[in-house]
Amino acid sequence: MNRIWISTLIISTAGLAVRAAPETAKQAFPHIQVAAAQAQPEEFLGLFTEQALESAGSDKEERLKETASVVADWKVSKVREEGDHAAVVMKSNSDVREVLLYREQGKWKLGSVASYLVEGADLKTRCGKKSTAAPLRPRTENGPYGTSAFSFTHVTGNAKDCKNRMDLWLCHNQDLHAGAKARIVDLGKKPLRSIKGIPIDVTWVPTVPLESGHSYVIHCRDKRDRDFFVKFKVSSFKSDIAILEWTLLSTGFGAPPTIHEQQPLRTSDRADAFAGLCPKGG
Repeated sequence: MNRIWISTLIISTAGLAVRAAPETAKQAFPHIQVAAAQAQPEEFLGLFTEQALESAGSDKEERLKETASVVADWKVSKVREEGDHAAVVMKSNSDVREVLLYREQGKWKLGSVASYLVEGADLKTRCGKKSTAAPLRPRTENGPYGTSAFSFTHVTGNAKDCKNRMDLWLCHNQDLHAGAKARIVDLGKKPLRSIKGIPIDVTWVPTVPLESGHSYVIHCRDKRDRDFFVKFKVSSFKSDIAILEWTLLSTGFGAPPTIHEQQPLRTSDRADAFAGLCPKGG
């Protein structure tokens, strides 16, 4: 009797261990696909993390429709997973999109209201045949950005042409600062051409040291007008001039139609305030 009871306990405990194993993103995504195909608009919102919905822009409804279509209908190529983050690579003909997932309170959810085109004709058209350059000089005074900043959204280093909506600026401590809602990651001395997908095994931060020869990815993000990814390399840093070689890593909300022509901001909105200058050596 005791042996039987012990055997039953072992089997039951083993079963509990199997059921308690955390679900992977690859296992969870088919359920998300089914829900995306069947859910009503209000129910579909429940598939997203709170942060994704909070950072959604003015065209949220259109982006949600596009994402629902991609999630439900496109073919899953592979799933890249690292901890609580994952990217589902999806294909349709020659287009490749990545859908970001995040594990929130033990449940996998969509980490953005958008899907990001990382390969396809539209991205090639925007990028052209080669990357382009953005020169930056360290910002030394609190006030106008001068030549220290760049807007990838508007393809300009002139603050007046984008009303101070800068995606990146360089300070006197030789640090690269992402825009207010943007985030950046240093990928080290990795060739720019080898960066083909959105990094997930990284920690996104608002500021990183500038290192000559290093490649970076920045998530250009502002719920008013942008949500896309740029990759760039610091090709040189001499005589207080840093040359960034950059191109789009993905399309997305607000991504420029071409990286080779300035896209001035046409709006009656007031200019944003300047970001504060960090203390020298701080």
